[in-house]
This record gives sequence, C-alpha cells and structure tokens, in this order.
Amino acid sequence: FLAKAVNRYGPGGTYWSQVYQKQIGQEPKPKPIRAWQIWNEPNLAKFQVQRPPARPYARLLRISHNAIVREDRKARILLGGLVGLTQPSAWNFLARLYRVHGIKRKFDAVALHPYAYDLKQLRVEIRAVRAVMRHHGERRTPLWLTELGWGSEPPSCRHCANWLNRGLKGQKRMLSGAFRTVLKHRSWRVKRLFWFRWRDPKPGSPGCGFCSSAGLLRYDGSPKPAYRKFRRLARAR
Repeated sequence: FLAKAVNRYGPGGTYWSQVYQKQIGQEPKPKPIRAWQIWNEPNLAKFQVQRPPARPYARLLRISHNAIVREDRKARILLGGLVGLTQPSAWNFLARLYRVHGIKRKFDAVALHPYAYDLKQLRVEIRAVRAVMRHHGERRTPLWLTELGWGSEPPSCRHCANWLNRGLKGQKRMLSGAFRTVLKHRSWRVKRLFWFRWRDPKPGSPGCGFCSSAGLLRYDGSPKPAYRKFRRLARAR
C-alpha cells in the first residue's frame, strides 16, 4: 500500500503526471508528497497497534520506513502524532520507543499533539518531549506539532468532556498565544505547526468534545476571529 501511495503521490507520481494536469492544468506546479506520517496517536488506547504499544508500533514504523524509502530515497518519515497527556504520555511512549534497537534510523522527525488547557501546560508537554529527544542524542531532530487546537463553543470546565472549548474570543486568544509561544522558543526546533481543523463539520456530525467547533471557519465558510489571527501568524518567521 505504501509503495503504491509513493508511486502515485510522490515525485514523478502518476497522480501528478496523469490526473492532476487534467484537473488543474499546468499551474500551479505539482507539490509531490515527501513527508509521510506513520499512524496516528499510537500512545492513545483506541489507536494503539497492540499492547504494550511501543514495540508493536516500532515494528510498524520499521516496515513503513523500508517500504517508503525503497520508492523515494529522500522521503522523510514522521512519527504518528503523540498525545501529550494520556497514558502513556507522549514523552514516556517516546522514551520506550527509543529503547528499540536501531529505531532512530527509521524516522526523521517526532510529532506531537500538545492539546492543553492553557499555555503553561502546552510548554510543559513540548519541553518534556524535547527532554527525551535530547537524552537520546536527538537534539537536532525536528519536532512537528501535527495537531493543535481549541474549540469556539462556550467555555467548559477543566475536567469536562469539552474542556478544550474556549468561545470565539478565547479560541483566538489561545491560537495567538500558542503560535507566539512556539515562534519565541526557537530552541524547540518546531519545524511545522498544524491547526487541527480548517472548517467546522456539519452540525450534528460525530466527533470529540471540541471537534465540532475547532475550525477556523464555520460550517458555512464564514471566518471566525481566530481565522484572521491565524492568517497573520502563519506568515510569521
């Protein structure tokens, strides 16, 4: 499956040479996929490959790496985004993963989903993951934040199911604070930061406690206050 995906969407892939040009034309130029993220939140119980999770995930990672780089030697392999505060935590899972012999050669970047009640907790999660990486000689390895977000529905308590909801103004405030925090701490070597959801799903769609309002746009496409802040901060260097 992975080999076929690279051959379709990677450099020189059939999608770009056959389908894309018919649908889009010559411009804009194709942007083949060069980074491949293996699995999603492997330290979260519902996404664990097997229990205990680290070694089975390492096997999946090794198989995936080998399949992808056979087709594209310059492809980058990214860990599945680790959830910060769960059992095991992102940093404990990562420490266990590093204990698997030779596994460091099978990925190029670590990914984190640092969902947090406040900015202090966000900093704690990122620093804890970075500490494990440094301990294992990975000081220069990039860190990608492949999910980050808060909802725009009315705020809820810290221990409620919807604890990531902040209201419209609060969502904008948390986005601004998180982005500025990451931009300020260059030593964290965060190379990519992805907001969790671009647009709210259709009302009534199933999802997590804050997922229905995590978008920067409402379902009808109208922008929220956080959207305008995102546009400004996404251009920051």
